[in-house]
Amino acid sequence: MTVSNQEKDEMNADAFAEDAGEDGDGLGLTEPKSEPEERDALSKPKGEKRENELSKLKSENEELVKTLKRLQAEFENYQKRVEKEKAGLEERGKQAMLAKMILLADEFEAASVHMHKSSESELRSGIRLLHKKLFSLLEEEGIKPIECIGRKFDPGSCDAVEVLEDEGEEGIVAKEMRKGYVRNGIVLRHAMVGVTKKKKEDESKNR
Repeated sequence: MTVSNQEKDEMNADAFAEDAGEDGDGLGLTEPKSEPEERDALSKPKGEKRENELSKLKSENEELVKTLKRLQAEFENYQKRVEKEKAGLEERGKQAMLAKMILLADEFEAASVHMHKSSESELRSGIRLLHKKLFSLLEEEGIKPIECIGRKFDPGSCDAVEVLEDEGEEGIVAKEMRKGYVRNGIVLRHAMVGVTKKKKEDESKNR
């Protein structure tokens, strides 16, 4: 049977169509994507990247919160430890001072027992000695009397309970009725003092 050239051409065309596929996929040819499909294809990697970044930030934030909580707990423990140590130091300081006061109290008691056996001069000497020991003890603890006589009245360390007329400068402490005490710059007790005020001139002299 003889096949014409035209029939050969048609058969070759059919075979090529079967191999290539009717839509042309066999040749690596695809239909162009629509604009929405292109946008989806481009936005998908960006969305995944953003999600990864957010996840990383969330993880870092959680770690930071944990670190801050740990540091806060450590600081609170440190504060408690410092307060406890401070309270312990203050208590030991009080106990040391009280022990000294007890020794001084023993001396006062011994002096009172032998008072009737001592002469007047011995009593005065004993009182001066105890007085000296007492103020030495106060000084060891940083307690000192407020020096105010002859100085300008200071309401921060003195209480004026009397006004004294004087021809000199006004507002000067001229009398001390009760001593005041200060410790490390802090007033423990105000001094009770009398303060000067200028005398009023006789009205007759002004006429």
